[in-house]
Amino acid sequence: EALPVRLISGRTSALAASVLQSVLQDYASASRVGVTRLDVASAADSTAGGAPAIPATIAAVSDIYGLADFLSRVELGGRLLEVTELSVSPNPALRGDLLQMSLVVRAPFVLTP
Repeated sequence: EALPVRLISGRTSALAASVLQSVLQDYASASRVGVTRLDVASAADSTAGGAPAIPATIAAVSDIYGLADFLSRVELGGRLLEVTELSVSPNPALRGDLLQMSLVVRAPFVLTP
């Protein structure tokens, strides 16, 4: 049975941004992905007349299995996240078969009273 898609919510856009940051950190932790940078805007953007959304950028290091699990959580994790950019590259300076990933998402949100 499909999970219902839930929007990020908060009393202010800054609090909604905090929820988004927590969601991304939880996904990374559960996937054993090492986050090297996580930038979440505290103010919403609305591009092309769409719904207001909070943008976030996450950079991380992982093996292919952690990366696949993380992306699966982004897609199916119960929060509506629009992936706008994704880049994955090998890094010969890292030991093992680790990959560098950069992901940019937009999370539509609702303000709650």
